Amino acid sequence: AAPRGDLAVLSSSAAVQGDALLISGQVRNSGATAASNVQVVASLTDAGGQIVEAGASTRAPLAAGATAPFQITIPAHWQGYASYELQVQGN
Repeated sequence: AAPRGDLAVLSSSAAVQGDALLISGQVRNSGATAASNVQVVASLTDAGGQIVEAGASTRAPLAAGATAPFQITIPAHWQGYASYELQVQGN
């Protein structure tokens, strides 16, 4: 299936919690139909643009026009990242 263009991350922040990196924020379905299996995927990159670690939120449905929180926990190997990119997937 083609990716849905109506799913987007509205906001995000990253914080260290113990030994883990916690990325949290809000995702929105701006489409006219409900989305299933909505998941936010984080890619952490180093200063050279190479991916050093990745993680994903749990999959959940998201009603049409709805906004919901997401949380991604990356338990190890995240130290030394320079930035992160988020992508939303869903059906």
